[in-house]
Amino acid sequence: MKKCLFIVFMFFLTSPAIAEHHIQPCFVPGDNCAAMITNAIDKATTSVHVQAYRITNHIIIDALKNAKLKGLDVIVIVDKSAKKEAKELLNDGLPLFVDYVPKIAHNKIIIIDDKYYISGSFNFTENAQNRNAENALLIRDKRTVKLYQDNFYKRLKLSKALKI
Repeated sequence: MKKCLFIVFMFFLTSPAIAEHHIQPCFVPGDNCAAMITNAIDKATTSVHVQAYRITNHIIIDALKNAKLKGLDVIVIVDKSAKKEAKELLNDGLPLFVDYVPKIAHNKIIIIDDKYYISGSFNFTENAQNRNAENALLIRDKRTVKLYQDNFYKRLKLSKALKI
């Protein structure tokens, strides 16, 4: 009986439907969520789409710049309150859009290669990594990433490109 349960359990763990799902949590203080995020961006091969309330964490900004330099499709959408601080991204050639429609565009999403997304309470700021109690999840799930990507394009249509 134990051998039979073990075989069923092993089949469950190795089944293709299960293998395409993956969740990696990160918590601060304690973990380095900014590093988890930049590692994911560094491994991107086609696209990095960001929705952020604010984006001031320099290692995340550098990872986005490097992704753009590698020729990846990098697009950043920020809240209207982050317009001034986000101009640094524009100076480095990153396409930047401002979501003026909602009262607050409080998203914290990064979609990578249409395969993974990062979400959670973790703002893409220096304070999130160094002072706050936050969490981030790196998630691979085909069905859910499609929903996030659809929402990204919906918000992008409603946003306005920020110019220097």
